[in-house]
Amino acid sequence: MPAKISRRPPLSIVMTTFGLRTDLGFPGPLQAGLFVHVGLALGINEPAMRAALRRSVERGLLQDHRVGRSVEYDLSPSGTALVRQAGARMFDPAALGHSAGEWTLLAFPTPPVLRNDRYQLGTRLEWAGFGRLMSNLWITPGRVDASAILDYADPAEGQPAAFEAVAITPTDIPSLIERVWDMAALRQAHDIFLGRWEAVEPTTDHQLPQLVELFDTWGDLLRADPGLPTEHLPPDWPATRSARAFHRLRDALWNGARDELNRLQPRPTPR
Repeated sequence: MPAKISRRPPLSIVMTTFGLRTDLGFPGPLQAGLFVHVGLALGINEPAMRAALRRSVERGLLQDHRVGRSVEYDLSPSGTALVRQAGARMFDPAALGHSAGEWTLLAFPTPPVLRNDRYQLGTRLEWAGFGRLMSNLWITPGRVDASAILDYADPAEGQPAAFEAVAITPTDIPSLIERVWDMAALRQAHDIFLGRWEAVEPTTDHQLPQLVELFDTWGDLLRADPGLPTEHLPPDWPATRSARAFHRLRDALWNGARDELNRLQPRPTPR
């Protein structure tokens, strides 16, 4: 592994690994031993990784079943929806830079109750880049399919609505951005990502754990930065550098990670 390993949250590593599974060409359930292998390479001990798998099942994100002496895990319908939404942003070439003039608004009859710890409404708003414009109104740049988010709104709080919007005079977009998003925190998120990856050269072993960690930290960045239009950002805004670092390492690690996954994880047997 490259130097400067950062210990990642085990539950996040579990979901990121599932998010990469299909794109790496593996269609079936994953064994617990694969997650242990990835976790150990990232500084996560075996008990912590197995506990994260159990918590994922308890939260309804994964389903488990025993095959001989081992346990296999697969995504539940709820976990599949979350991974699909996260993957749409992680693989979006415009994830860190939407076009100016296009916004998506979500309106709630009452301020939504956010349940981030259960991967419900709050997590999906975060993945889509929404920030709170007013107590009942959320905004994100670009055009976003809000159907998966609205499915997790509490019907007892009233029916939410989604709109595609354009700003009109006299709206001051830079002031709006600063009111909705903490720009210092967004810049710090880029600094953390760049400090971890910009100068890294991948090693030829443990490329699957390296790729998982890369995508996991990329996810942190995307949940912080909604991809604000560059026209309304300072000239030294680091989004371009972050995207360049991510794509360089993703391309360098991809084939090796795919081969490693196929060596470690037996193909599912037909039932």
